[in-house]
Amino acid sequence: MGEIKYNAKEFLAMLLIYGANADMDFSEPEKSKIKEIVGNHIFEKMVAEYESMSAKELFTAINDYKGIYFPTYHRKQELMHRMKQLFEADGDFSEMEEGLMKVLDKLM
Repeated sequence: MGEIKYNAKEFLAMLLIYGANADMDFSEPEKSKIKEIVGNHIFEKMVAEYESMSAKELFTAINDYKGIYFPTYHRKQELMHRMKQLFEADGDFSEMEEGLMKVLDKLM
């Protein structure tokens, strides 16, 4: 992997942004929830980073960093809880979001 490019909050932001885009509707409540969790500066930085990445780059980053920031079952469960909170932020826990939860659970 080389040098560490993302800190824990940045990586969490990337995962949450990825999740929020699962249903192709990055809603204002979802954006607000992510900002509440990671702060405005990290949110803005990681939205720009996310938008500049290909799907392959994104999955490579997730694969590279998951073992660093979410190495244990407990840490993974914390992430899944945050992701569920995010998906419920706009009042619409869609089938696509539910599917992404299952994918992330297996991926992480």
